[in-house]
Amino acid sequence: MPRQEVLSPPGRINVDKHQHEDLIRLFDQTFLESENTRLIRGDGEPVYLPASSLSHYHQVVFAHGYFASALHEVHAPL
Repeated sequence: MPRQEVLSPPGRINVDKHQHEDLIRLFDQTFLESENTRLIRGDGEPVYLPASSLSHYHQVVFAHGYFASALHEVHAPL
């Protein structure tokens, strides 16, 4: 089923036409090697998890797989 185009007010990002996979891929390409940090789709609330014996990289986990949550978590520490 084709996705319906949603118009956003001027100056606002139309998050409906973006996928969280795109942001994860871009984040990983930018920060995985240099900062040892990955953007992770979470099932619960957003959280930052430092590297540990369970994960060798830092994790910025965004809420419930929502693109807007991923954007918020990415921009907050920058």
